[in-house]
Amino acid sequence: MTPMETRDSTVLIVGAGPVGLTVALVLSYFDVPFRIIDKSHESSDISKALVIWRRSLQCLNPFLSMDRIRKGHQTANGVRLYSKGRNVAFVSFEDAGRGDPPAVMIPQYDTERLLLEMLDNRGIEVDRGVELVEFSQDREGVRAILDQNGSRSEHGHAWMIGCDGGHSSVRKQLDVPFPGETDNRRWLLADVEIEQASASGEILIETSPEGLVACFPIAENRWRVFCDAGSVDQGLESEPVTLDRIQAILDDRTSWGWRLLQAFWLSAYHINERQVDEYRHGRIFLAGDAAHVHSPAGGQGMNTGIQDAINLAWKLAMVHHGQAPETLLETYHAERHPIGAMVVKGSALLMKNASHTGVIARGIRSVLVPLASSITPIRRKLIGMLTEDHVNYREGPLAGIRHGDLVHSSGDGFPDRLIKVDGKICSSTCLLSNPGPTIILLGEGIDVSGVSFGYESASMPITIRRVAPGESAEDENGLLARALGLHDGGAVLVRPDGVIAAVGTTVQPLQAWCHDRLLANRMPY
Repeated sequence: MTPMETRDSTVLIVGAGPVGLTVALVLSYFDVPFRIIDKSHESSDISKALVIWRRSLQCLNPFLSMDRIRKGHQTANGVRLYSKGRNVAFVSFEDAGRGDPPAVMIPQYDTERLLLEMLDNRGIEVDRGVELVEFSQDREGVRAILDQNGSRSEHGHAWMIGCDGGHSSVRKQLDVPFPGETDNRRWLLADVEIEQASASGEILIETSPEGLVACFPIAENRWRVFCDAGSVDQGLESEPVTLDRIQAILDDRTSWGWRLLQAFWLSAYHINERQVDEYRHGRIFLAGDAAHVHSPAGGQGMNTGIQDAINLAWKLAMVHHGQAPETLLETYHAERHPIGAMVVKGSALLMKNASHTGVIARGIRSVLVPLASSITPIRRKLIGMLTEDHVNYREGPLAGIRHGDLVHSSGDGFPDRLIKVDGKICSSTCLLSNPGPTIILLGEGIDVSGVSFGYESASMPITIRRVAPGESAEDENGLLARALGLHDGGAVLVRPDGVIAAVGTTVQPLQAWCHDRLLANRMPY
């Protein structure tokens, strides 16, 4: 391929699901030219992914506010477990001292709608009915051939991001292996209206000798039913999914006495657990299901993809504007691949443990789950895995030096602690409401005017927020200071994706991180 003299835009985003739309929204805030395409002529009206967990809410908040996501949707407050008609345990998602909700139950079509509305407000539209036919790349960029209504055209871009799902055309054309396995069990999905009014915000799970049933609240009287239909070798592969069949499963396996009125979506599928070995291939990146697929247990799929998108987008923006070296893009794979691997492994383990139907397995669950839910450190660890509070990049190339036993330091998500802002109690994460990096000054603070997020000649603008008595933001109970180990004041540099870059009682650790981590001269990709 010869070098391109002109480009249609800097980035071509393939796929307009939640992941592609998130990439587009973040790039738009950082003034990066892009084009987003999708072969579908309309956005999906299927609920698909149902939950946005706390970590994703926090990462999205500067670009799509948490309040917009929460409006009209339920907050998930816990999981209630039943076994053979008996209420075994309730595992609460709530945690004292936290300000952000653990999760919001929102159908994927609403997540996409909100993202599309934000893009529309910024004058950006998805190019629908456009399919990626083929592409090639060299050191200068990517040349893509696109088909729109049978008419083909060639386009040049500096970068391309495959956000086109588990059957990704980008991944397949790259000829990238997708190692993993397909589970031999068949699972049924149904979005249904029930006669009873149920809007408690609780996820319900019942186990029985016949198999697991899990139900997730979508809206008043509307639920997602997820149930085990047995292994392929039981000869159930060809049985149709009907409302009557779902009703029969609920009657046989649960004690809730629900009566189904109608079905909005019925489906059956097999669980795939796969992940590519590399997220970056020259000037082409893979994100979301194009890079990793796994069990729906825990509802981690879309959330992991959204965090992929935000992690990649701010780094692409810095490279595009000449604020950081191109080698910064290597950190996308280095940080996100281990998280994807953890999710694939963790969701598989969760599904296997939950779906065992034997007497012994069910008996162990009946003992261990109530025990775990009653022991606060264990419960917090379990909930932290679900909400993705525990997602961190401590071992990644952008993590700085950690000091002592600090709960939150370089490579961790910025802590969610209750503080007062403008006279109202809220989460400390509201300090990160502006797109881009933020410096939080605690107490008297220090002079951070010399900190440049990127090259001094072209750094990304930094928002500075002070938390101190008499300021608009106050840490009255010292919860935030304790979480960061800044009892006597100091500063925290936070990346655009809500991850702590550096913490210090002087400005030096912040300056050192920008020079030694953000602008590090890594080996070329």
